Amino acid sequence: FFVTGFQDSVNISLLALAIADLCCVTLSLWSSICSVFLRVQPRDFIFELYSLLIMTANLPRVIFSRVTCWITALIALERCICVTLPFRVKVVFTPRTTLATTVAVFLVTLAGHLSIYEARYWTARLDRSSNATKYYMVIFSSGWTSHLTSLLFLALPIINILTVMICTLVLTVSLSASSKWRESATTSNCPGAQYFDSNPAKSKQIKRERNGYKGKPKNLNKEMRVSKMILILTLIFIACNLPSNMLIATRNMVPAFQEIGKLQNLFRATHIFAFLLETINSSVNIFVYYRMGSKFKTEFLNIM
Repeated sequence: FFVTGFQDSVNISLLALAIADLCCVTLSLWSSICSVFLRVQPRDFIFELYSLLIMTANLPRVIFSRVTCWITALIALERCICVTLPFRVKVVFTPRTTLATTVAVFLVTLAGHLSIYEARYWTARLDRSSNATKYYMVIFSSGWTSHLTSLLFLALPIINILTVMICTLVLTVSLSASSKWRESATTSNCPGAQYFDSNPAKSKQIKRERNGYKGKPKNLNKEMRVSKMILILTLIFIACNLPSNMLIATRNMVPAFQEIGKLQNLFRATHIFAFLLETINSSVNIFVYYRMGSKFKTEFLNIM
């Protein structure tokens, strides 16, 4: 994205999304490494490994996953405005305002989610199996941290996923209507089109050859490709993050459904599935860029 340039504001948003995805994938790798040590259980290690996994891998990954969610919502909103108010989008989403907005999303999300660590701390306990002192994670809940946690992990994720869903729906309807309009306009403007209705593929080919049809305008073609790419990104996002949002709601409604609680085994099993989906979401975006972004594909191959 650095090589392709930032004249287009969508490149800035996609760069921010790529950075957040990279952080999520890196922390997912660290989480997998910690999980391997969790199976081995080295006796002389001073930290309880599951607590270490939560504090250094899972919680930071959740934070950057939230960043990914809000950057995706920003991209979806920008593209939604682009197809509904095409003459206003360049005024609202300039490269400078997009850069400021993405930086603000990073900083506000990171700062807001630091409250997770306010409700967790390390304490030394005797581990009876190894007869040694180890540090364990302890969770406590005060008034303001519980309210802030409910806001961050229940209200805001629901607002986020609903925003992306609404923008995706609007984008889908707009692309479908635009595609049908261009198809009908192209057919009606080509003399003799009625003679080729039985074979649409041949009809388009002959129309181009006989009438010198040069295709859609370059800018319109580009906007359509970008819109389709963002539509695919948002659909992948919804499919991969909806289960996580459902688990967040369950966690807030069922107190025992926690990383350390009566339902901790169910909590761990379901969150492994959500963890896998979120990692897939952060991992497959590059293939979407490569498949649908011609400039990205060209620069990627040049770098390789």
